[in-house]
Amino acid sequence: MRPQLIPGWPIHSYGLMLVIAFYAGYFLSRRTAAREGVNPDRMIDVLLIGAVLGILGARLFFVVQYGVSGFWQMFAVWQGGLVFYGGAGLATAGLLIYLWKKQLPVWRMADAAAPAIMLGLGLARIGCFLNGCCWGAITDEAHPLAVRFPRIIASSTFTPSRGRTLEAEGQWRVVVRHKPEQHGCCGAGPAGSPGHRHRDETVTPDRAVELYREAPAPEALSFIWVKYERLPDGQARQHRIAGSPAFLQHLMLEPDRIGPDDQRSLPVHPSQLYATVAAFIICGLLLWWRRFRRRPGEVFAAMGVLYALARFGLEYFRSDTPSVLLGMNMGQLVGLPVLVVALAALIYCRVRPAKVDIGGERA
Repeated sequence: MRPQLIPGWPIHSYGLMLVIAFYAGYFLSRRTAAREGVNPDRMIDVLLIGAVLGILGARLFFVVQYGVSGFWQMFAVWQGGLVFYGGAGLATAGLLIYLWKKQLPVWRMADAAAPAIMLGLGLARIGCFLNGCCWGAITDEAHPLAVRFPRIIASSTFTPSRGRTLEAEGQWRVVVRHKPEQHGCCGAGPAGSPGHRHRDETVTPDRAVELYREAPAPEALSFIWVKYERLPDGQARQHRIAGSPAFLQHLMLEPDRIGPDDQRSLPVHPSQLYATVAAFIICGLLLWWRRFRRRPGEVFAAMGVLYALARFGLEYFRSDTPSVLLGMNMGQLVGLPVLVVALAALIYCRVRPAKVDIGGERA
């Protein structure tokens, strides 16, 4: 895990992998577009529109699903926090409108883009691994692929007020933030109302675990682990556990197995790398599938089927998304209609008669 490639420099590994994913997808799409008889130069427009709309939709889906504290944090995509299904939905809708208006061959360009999308997704998931997001479920220590994410400490020095006693100096305490209650369809109450303000309380680690288990929903509370240290020059230092997300989650889920002084999380599945391998395999299958397709559009539809199936299974190895319905999380619930629609589109492409596609080409 390395959220920043060089400590102290604003080069985020997640953002860098997004850039690499875009260019890798672009170069692959040029090759596949040429094989489709489509002008390769058109793919830069398609990928730029798809990337912008994809990131916007993926971030919007993430904000709605998980919630983000702070207005500007809603736009911090370089720190992670993108949901593929949200991005794919908005990008697909926007690109269909663009291709229709430009009278371009929709199905051929979709087939050209499909392997590139999976290649880019696989590279982006490496960014997830480096960033520490989308972490996996706890596994056995003997698991050959198990990984442990590190504890990350953020320290700051300050001057205590005269006569101030540092609470529980040298011991870990947890600041529990009770988030504003929701009122009606518009969210929190008016500014200044009791339901609008955060309420913080400092508790012992044991009490924090109790509050976590009693919370009506995971997003109802947030927990900040802090420890104070008095320095010889009259200054004081605050230590805060800033990550990794997996480490912080395990402090609450498994307090008997891990404590705040441990250096690494419990062993987890590298679910991000599982997703990378799955995306690369799907990319290869799509390149192979094109040799046997009957009509343009099959490759894109096959991507939807293969990814929905892979994503449904991969979600069982993740631990960052809670169950929503019947033991399934949001990724699995969204994947089911995607699978149905993509499968129907694939069958339709296989059996439909040839006709003129948008742009005047036979499809």
